[in-house]
Amino acid sequence: GFDISGHNVFVHDCNCWAQDDCFTVKDNYDGVSSNMLFENNNASGMAMVLGSIGGTHVKNITFRNFYVHHTFKGIYTKFRGGTGQM
Repeated sequence: GFDISGHNVFVHDCNCWAQDDCFTVKDNYDGVSSNMLFENNNASGMAMVLGSIGGTHVKNITFRNFYVHHTFKGIYTKFRGGTGQM
């Protein structure tokens, strides 16, 4: 899948067919990821994921117009432990 961190990111018209995380937003080197748009994508498995194990800090993340086929978890947030914020 796509493990993405940073600022001002646009991911569009992609396919990810997996049994794990497909489109994942994780914190950046500066401790936060922000201003991301995921649009017109196809996914399976755990399709749209925010965060990771531990303290993850993300803000202003948009998932729009997804086709999610045979998903295990369509939208999944991972903020176990730490001081993660969403």
